[in-house]
Amino acid sequence: MGHHDIAQRHFIQALRLARSSGDLQTGCYVLATMSLQAFLRGYVTEVIDMAEGAYERARHTAAPRVLAFAKLAAARAYGRAGDEKAAATALARRRT
Repeated sequence: MGHHDIAQRHFIQALRLARSSGDLQTGCYVLATMSLQAFLRGYVTEVIDMAEGAYERARHTAAPRVLAFAKLAAARAYGRAGDEKAAATALARRRT
């Protein structure tokens, strides 16, 4: 609906709450969702940073579906940036 500033404030608050509670999975999900909002606004570099950061931070603890969401967000941004190889790599990543 175009209220990106308000949404961003809510996302930041959600990240703070997830961090203060020690909930890495929720933090990963919120950050991946924030990255999709940045994608809609055209901030491809920021999307990549947020999505990759979300995945890396929670890759040992988050559920596979949460990690897949972060990988999808990164792949979309790499695709928008024209980096086909990085998009494929982001999707093919495995938890290690």
